[in-house]
Amino acid sequence: MTREETLSTSPRACILIDHPHAYREWTIVAVDSVPGFYHLEFSVRLDRFETTIYRLCLHESEFERI
Repeated sequence: MTREETLSTSPRACILIDHPHAYREWTIVAVDSVPGFYHLEFSVRLDRFETTIYRLCLHESEFERI
């Protein structure tokens, strides 16, 4: 299975590192150019007009697909 196929089959993840938002489900949005690294993000709607987007680039050993 290629990295792109792996990405498309499980777009959600829980991060395993110590992080203030580790309890949230993150979306795997892209595969990095460095093997084993992925870009994850989640967004929080603050009000009708403002959304904060959190982004991380993590090695596959630092998150778990759900």
